[in-house]
Amino acid sequence: MRSSLLVLIAAALTSCSSDEASVGDGPMDDGRDAATGADTGTDTDTDTDTGTDADIGAATDASPDEDPERAASVNDVILEAGQTESETERFALLESLLEHPALDDALRGERDSLLPIIDQWANGRERYWVPGDQPTSGEGGYLALPFNLRVLPDLGGQTFPPRVRSESPLYAIWALYRGRMLIWSGIQTGGFVSDDDGQELWFGGGRSLLAEAAQAFPDNRIIGMYLDEPIPWDSSPVDANAPEWAALQREALNKFVDIVEFWIDERQAPDGQFGGGWGDDVEMWRWWTPVLVAFEDPEIIAAQALLSEGIFALPRLEDGYSSILTDVEHSAEDSSDAITAMLLARPGDATWEARADRIADLARESWMARNERGFLQFQSAYFTPSIVSANERYACDTARHARALQPLFHLWRESGDEDLGNLLTDWLDTWVDAAASEERGKPSGVLPSAIHWPSGEVGGPRPDWWDPGCAENPSAFAFPGSLAPMTEVLVLAWQLTGDESYLAPIHSMSEMYRAHLAGSVGDTSEGSNAWTASKLSRITDALARYRSSSGDQTYDDLIVQRANGYVNFRLTDDTEELLANLARMVETLRYNEAAYTTEVRYTDRIRKFSPNYANLYADVPLASLKPDLLYSMLSGDLGSPLYFSQQAVRWVTSPRDFTAWVVESSSSSFAAELYVFGTEGRQAEAVFCSLEPGNYSWTLECDGVEVEREAFVVGVGAGLAADRAELLLPSGVECRLTVESDV
Repeated sequence: MRSSLLVLIAAALTSCSSDEASVGDGPMDDGRDAATGADTGTDTDTDTDTGTDADIGAATDASPDEDPERAASVNDVILEAGQTESETERFALLESLLEHPALDDALRGERDSLLPIIDQWANGRERYWVPGDQPTSGEGGYLALPFNLRVLPDLGGQTFPPRVRSESPLYAIWALYRGRMLIWSGIQTGGFVSDDDGQELWFGGGRSLLAEAAQAFPDNRIIGMYLDEPIPWDSSPVDANAPEWAALQREALNKFVDIVEFWIDERQAPDGQFGGGWGDDVEMWRWWTPVLVAFEDPEIIAAQALLSEGIFALPRLEDGYSSILTDVEHSAEDSSDAITAMLLARPGDATWEARADRIADLARESWMARNERGFLQFQSAYFTPSIVSANERYACDTARHARALQPLFHLWRESGDEDLGNLLTDWLDTWVDAAASEERGKPSGVLPSAIHWPSGEVGGPRPDWWDPGCAENPSAFAFPGSLAPMTEVLVLAWQLTGDESYLAPIHSMSEMYRAHLAGSVGDTSEGSNAWTASKLSRITDALARYRSSSGDQTYDDLIVQRANGYVNFRLTDDTEELLANLARMVETLRYNEAAYTTEVRYTDRIRKFSPNYANLYADVPLASLKPDLLYSMLSGDLGSPLYFSQQAVRWVTSPRDFTAWVVESSSSSFAAELYVFGTEGRQAEAVFCSLEPGNYSWTLECDGVEVEREAFVVGVGAGLAADRAELLLPSGVECRLTVESDV
């Protein structure tokens, strides 16, 4: 079994090492295409010692021929280096051994072998950040530079970092780094640890090494964090006057701010990179939404702008979209994440609106065409600004193509641009038509995951409608794929046009899913009605959007199946689940700060230490850290803003020690509970984002007493300040902000 696993691992790494940009190259092991190539960094060390690891106690024993005082001083330095939780301090201590008189040739060679790797780990931004592009679209930054695509489980061959002697005083240091490298490689690449054998090789191998390091360095809490000993994370001071919801939200929100500020202050480079590689760094905003989108905080927005501008300064985005020919799921990230984040962070910014318009131009002029049925669709899953792949294996439009158009949906909603709306609805008409089809045995009314080009037939090059192929990664576009964003943008099209046809697939799939939940059975083979119905839970996000826009309660029973506590509160007024969800989030954030900050090696895995690794071994697993609950509670939006925003309010203030709970929002009214912590009051502004044009009044009440009331206007030409309330909030007092229409 181990030999076959070694072959699979080697094949995965080899597939990442092509130096030629080619659509036919194998994908990277996380689904990325290897078109740009990557140096696998093969270890050239000739040491192939495969002996078993000796007792860690040998690492601190002087040999009989050594001067005990001199040897002890070396061991003292190494012990101090291992005990510290500061990577830079550890590097400095080990570097100080350079001129130590007790270092023999063997120990000096081991130190010289390890020190450059430890230097890269500890001083990545300061010494190893390189401006500009990288050889891989993701994982190419300085954080994983010491080991990415180099570290492998111990299967009897060479190791990385190069092995040191088991009796060496530096053995435990080597184990400390190699153990973490194995674990973070498994966290990053799920395919490595998808079964028990893989988990034992990567996670088990890493844990064994860290257990040895823990014996040598028992005071290092970071090692214990990897071995099921969570590190407490200090909580916010208690405010006895604060309502329960505010106390919980404050602790969670402050911890979110702590994490984001760490990445800005300690990891962001002058060109905007955060150290994970551009293709992964641009995804970070997706979990920043509680502080980037729900608030207008200048420092956080400036950090996002630096990243977004930085990636658009790369040659590969010179023409507005990635020039790397890879599948649309990954090629779209550079532009869509960078633009969408800025459209939400700086609404109305002409630069980012122009960059979104460029995506529309490329879609019209290059990527899309009429199929044989007369419908508009993408011609391939692989394209750049100047190339649309003619490879028949990729001749598909897929639900994931919504990612390439992501900024356009936001721009259409904000601007109402008719030409943009025509482009998007023309494309969505193709999908509505495909949903009604029963080709290849697809149930009528169900959105497929792909549409073949140029025939317009449901599916792709493969025979089964639910398994279309269309990419090097055979499962990349399999059903249900990107059902959630596709159904959300269909609701958006209905909202903006009033055309009920865009809701037809939503209605039909909802009834299928309801029948499934009721226990309807039948043929459950792949592609069958019953099998398809069991895969439709992802439509509930779109149903919540529809409910928010229409007030139609028809699908409330389906929405609550997957909705967070805030959405359920808005449907039922029940606060119990909301408070329970907040409490679980706070409990998660009371441990392991380092797992979100200093220990992270891949920026698309900042929230994955517990769900991808630690929970496999923990007696009490920690909940996944998801941003949507906080974002929704603060903004009044019933879902994630990634494709479709229904944000009701944005707070112009620092998110630290400020709490808000939007309890009502519609096109004509608004209400939120507010509580400010600390000893001083807070000046803040509430920007109302979803009110229809008209005359309104806002009222601020604190401790049940009206503090201020002011009329304002929402409408074209009303002025930038007309849709906002300027507030002076006292600290330690429950307040309520309401907006009513003056009709």
